[in-house]
Amino acid sequence: MVTGPTGPTGATGPTGVTGATGHTGSASVITGPTGPTGASVTGPTGPTGPASSSGTLVRVTSLTSPYNANPGDYVMVDSSAGAVIINLPVLGSLQGVDVEQDSATALSNTITVNGPASVNVDQPPPNNGTFVASFVWGPGTTWASPVGLGMHLRWFNGGSSGGYSLQ
Repeated sequence: MVTGPTGPTGATGPTGVTGATGHTGSASVITGPTGPTGASVTGPTGPTGPASSSGTLVRVTSLTSPYNANPGDYVMVDSSAGAVIINLPVLGSLQGVDVEQDSATALSNTITVNGPASVNVDQPPPNNGTFVASFVWGPGTTWASPVGLGMHLRWFNGGSSGGYSLQ
């Protein structure tokens, strides 16, 4: 038997009938199991802060000025009605006193911080490292508003030969 050449392709036949819609699958999302908890790591303990003998929060105004601070005091100053004077105590090694101008009140009068007899106090920048008998901030000073508004300073006895340092 001899086979001849392939003939031409015939015309495309008619489209068949559309079949029925298939089953809809589940709408849920499959979630795998929760993985194991990672290793718990705790950092080193921070250094112990300076010792405090009282740790008292004291609010001082022109009516309660001058105020003789105690080691560990946190003195909040409102100088809106008049000048305020804070007298620092003799501080033991690493003891300190915090003094902060209450930023919710106006810095309209000066705040003076005096070191105890023969002990000078450090000043904040730009004069840090310059020890003075009395540090003054407020109107007419480098630390007037807005720079001095809400300023928080901590003087402590760090053993400096200049006097009480700022921390």
